[in-house]
Amino acid sequence: MTYQTPSAPCEALYEIKKSEFLAFAYPISTRESAMVYVQQLRARYPDARHHCYGYILGDPHNTTSAGFDDDGEPNGTAGRPILAV
Repeated sequence: MTYQTPSAPCEALYEIKKSEFLAFAYPISTRESAMVYVQQLRARYPDARHHCYGYILGDPHNTTSAGFDDDGEPNGTAGRPILAV
């Protein structure tokens, strides 16, 4: 299985049921670089209620190279769907 990765950072804004959702995608090669982006976004958007994320590094069949976080949303409702995308 192969998957596409962004070649440059990108972002999008979604409005769903009168709520705004900011989406960001970054090319990363380590968990640490993903966490740096998460921390930068927390600082950039301190009023956001949740900073959910998902990432896959390397082989998409190797679950030890994937991670996600719901950041206070109901368990499995934010980070896991982000990871699936």
